Amino acid sequence: MSGLVAHKMTIFMQKRGDKDDSVPHLHIILNDPCIDRITSAEDMVIIVNCTSIKEGVDDYDKTCILKAGCHPFIVRDSYITYRRITLESAYFIETKIASGDFITYAPVAHDLYIQILSGLLSSKAVSLKYKRFIKAAIEQNACGDFQPIGII
Repeated sequence: MSGLVAHKMTIFMQKRGDKDDSVPHLHIILNDPCIDRITSAEDMVIIVNCTSIKEGVDDYDKTCILKAGCHPFIVRDSYITYRRITLESAYFIETKIASGDFITYAPVAHDLYIQILSGLLSSKAVSLKYKRFIKAAIEQNACGDFQPIGII
């Protein structure tokens, strides 16, 4: 199964803590599997959740707004829910894909990927743990050609 999980990849999976297991949400993998320098765990990836903006609701993270049509699945204006960021092993994701629990979908375009990754580094909703991980992933060349200016 190795090599299936990569940056820009999208998967449908349940949000953490969802009571309704029947409603998967679009998640985006932000790095190729790499070493978590804090725990020394190998083949780790960061995953963020995409959530539709609800009419009349103004209390959401505006760091990274995704316009309808920016990805084949995104048909309504949406945002990245950075407070629900997760760190998972690539093996876990590959196993869930193989079992049919997670479904892969079209990868995000390069510009959208850059927008989402830049948002992770600037969002106040992202803990230092995840910012450190993604900076280490960038140093390990696990985020494609992404090179933030003045952040690392």
